[in-house]
Amino acid sequence: MNPTQIQGLLETVALSVVSHPESVTVREMPSANDHEVHFHVLVDKADMGRMIGRNGQTIKAIRTLVQVAGKQIGKRVKINIEEF
Repeated sequence: MNPTQIQGLLETVALSVVSHPESVTVREMPSANDHEVHFHVLVDKADMGRMIGRNGQTIKAIRTLVQVAGKQIGKRVKINIEEF
């Protein structure tokens, strides 16, 4: 698995959670070191609550999923969610 595949996984999960899938954008951002991969997920303002979930459970599950995928390539994966 490579960072592009992790990005695809993250996009697939995000699209299944939100109610406005046309507004979801996942971008890989530059990282300060080679041991990390950073992703920014842009969602519609109305979907921010869906992405976070009750008590943060949804985003916690998504982060756990991509961190497991990142361990396969020896990288730490960080996710930031932003609304637009």
